[in-house]
Amino acid sequence: MHLSETAQIAWLWRVAHNKVVDALRKATLRRDVPLEQADETLCEDEARGPEQMALRQDEEREIQDLLQHLSEPQREMLRLRFGYELRCGEIAAILGKREDAVRAMLSRTMNSLRQLYGQRSSISQHSEPGKHDGDVDEK
Repeated sequence: MHLSETAQIAWLWRVAHNKVVDALRKATLRRDVPLEQADETLCEDEARGPEQMALRQDEEREIQDLLQHLSEPQREMLRLRFGYELRCGEIAAILGKREDAVRAMLSRTMNSLRQLYGQRSSISQHSEPGKHDGDVDEK
């Protein structure tokens, strides 16, 4: 089987794309940071009280839960943009998409997250603390 030069280039780009995506998925989200910056971060964490730490953990869990409502391509796009701090042009090259398509998808994804967050906020504002769905008011 012989592939045309165009088909060979397309195949090579797809293989490279898959390798880059695999590498990014396997890489940790933590980047190397200077020792001074790591020390500052640790001191900031130590300065927080238990209540602040619990609130931050709650926020992180809520964000993770919201992200689960997105499609895998949307989560991957957010991971590349915010986790790896890549620019739209770099994301486009990795995903084999046009830069304007990446910008549009990021915009739609962020709007979806805002909408999900708004729905959660309005639900939690309307519910009474300590009261769960199905509880009966005693009068």
